[in-house]
Amino acid sequence: MALVLSASKTAKELGIKTEKMLELLKSGDIVAYRDGRNWKVPVKEIEKYVEKRAAIETAERRKEWQQKKKGTA
Repeated sequence: MALVLSASKTAKELGIKTEKMLELLKSGDIVAYRDGRNWKVPVKEIEKYVEKRAAIETAERRKEWQQKKKGTA
């Protein structure tokens, strides 16, 4: 199993465009390092990003649902 993926492979795994992946890397949203001109993304950091993103979106949905529930009560 690979410990790191390229930016393009990571983008493909996440189902996003390479340009968006590069934005996430440059902004530091996903922890990675450069090997010459190429980005290397540790698999563990991809997992952390996905878990963080899922937690944030779940919290947002929960908040919206609770607000809707209060509005109909």
